[in-house]
Amino acid sequence: MIIAGCEFNVPDRYEITQRIGLGAYGIVVSAIDKTTGSKVAIKKIANVFESSREYQKRILREIASLKHLSGHSNIIELIEIIQPEDYDSFNDVYIVCNYMDSTIKDMLKNKQVAKDITDDHIKWFVYQLLRGLKYMHSAGVVHRDIKPSNILIDHDMELRLCDLGLSREYSIKEEMEMTTYVSTRWYRAPELLLRYSRSGPAIDIWSAGCIFAELLSPEKKVLFPGNHYIQQLEIILDLVGTPQLEEEYAMVKGSPEAKRWLKTLRKRPRKSLHSLFPTANPLALDLLDKMLQLDPEKRITATQALQHEYFADLYDPEEEEETIAEAFYFCIPNMREIKQQMFNEIVCTGAC
Repeated sequence: MIIAGCEFNVPDRYEITQRIGLGAYGIVVSAIDKTTGSKVAIKKIANVFESSREYQKRILREIASLKHLSGHSNIIELIEIIQPEDYDSFNDVYIVCNYMDSTIKDMLKNKQVAKDITDDHIKWFVYQLLRGLKYMHSAGVVHRDIKPSNILIDHDMELRLCDLGLSREYSIKEEMEMTTYVSTRWYRAPELLLRYSRSGPAIDIWSAGCIFAELLSPEKKVLFPGNHYIQQLEIILDLVGTPQLEEEYAMVKGSPEAKRWLKTLRKRPRKSLHSLFPTANPLALDLLDKMLQLDPEKRITATQALQHEYFADLYDPEEEEETIAEAFYFCIPNMREIKQQMFNEIVCTGAC
């Protein structure tokens, strides 16, 4: 079957219905699994081994991360990775996941839907987002690309995180050096904008805070819509204020250029979030304030955020104690081994 000019070769059990997504990393279609009657989403990533090594590593990392983390109710469920016919012809990857109706991005863009979002809705969405992040972080994994289009929702208001290709392992004992690149600038933590490459789970909390603010906004507006990274930082500092000395140190470790740039800025105080969101729940604003701390070491963690008073009617200590994942470790293969490792990961899906 040809979808958006791309041929889909999937087992007969799947009846493709329509295209639901198209991006740089693949085409996503909805399908009916005729053996169960359930609706699924199938993502095709074409010509993997005709692409760059970094691209191949991203796909392999997404497969390995999904296999390790998809058991949690707030992370996309991996149903299967369709096995290639043989190793020699293996060039395309088909990932089958549970079907979700929409994304937070689609919901925010739909004015009719957006105007009906209540504080209870926001609380439920952010609670689930933090639960998914807590589970990832407990495995030593940072998502690094939290944005509205990577947060799926269904008609029952259930939420799941997806697109783990930019995720990285993080050592709780020792910060790991990562590339400062993440896909969408508007949700990027300030320490990443300042080119600080040694970072951890706090960058996901900042991104989640930006989405939280977008949900709280009466107009559902992006909180920090910068056109380039300098403007992005200026917009951030207009709200949260210029950093104090200890905050500055935490943000620019190892970057004298960033430190010099910060010294040139006019001093600005931190603004009250109430001035931006006058009708918002005060408890929501208190939590948001803790998520949008300049100093990543002072930013609230996902575990701490779930225990915030804002979620008092949702938080179940016994249930949350169980949401801990086993540590995840991704072994980066060399170029000659990457195809073999990806083939092995797919063949072993559900059996290894």
